[in-house]
Amino acid sequence: MFPKGVHRGRVSMYTPAISALGRVHACEEAVAFLETMRQRALTPNVVSYNAATSACARSGQWQRALELLEGMPPRDLKPNVISYSAATSACEKGVQWQRALELLEEMPQRALTP
Repeated sequence: MFPKGVHRGRVSMYTPAISALGRVHACEEAVAFLETMRQRALTPNVVSYNAATSACARSGQWQRALELLEGMPPRDLKPNVISYSAATSACEKGVQWQRALELLEEMPQRALTP
């Protein structure tokens, strides 16, 4: 599962791999990297989650993108503008306009500017 050259012990090495998976529309593989990080006692950060959420958006997996967004606060991660933009993009691609608008309305409540 590890691409050649990805060091198994550093969070900063996973995020580019997750982003690369997103570019080839490999949502499930990108999300699997988050789980692999946890299994290796590494804590995914907001950037890692954003990369996985963007991968899901590119793959048209809006439900999975929303799961990632909603899964951040329980892990003590604060979603940022990029997090919401990726989830909104996923909803747009999935023709989930109502949910996309709900995300945009939620942002100011979290002190984020759409």
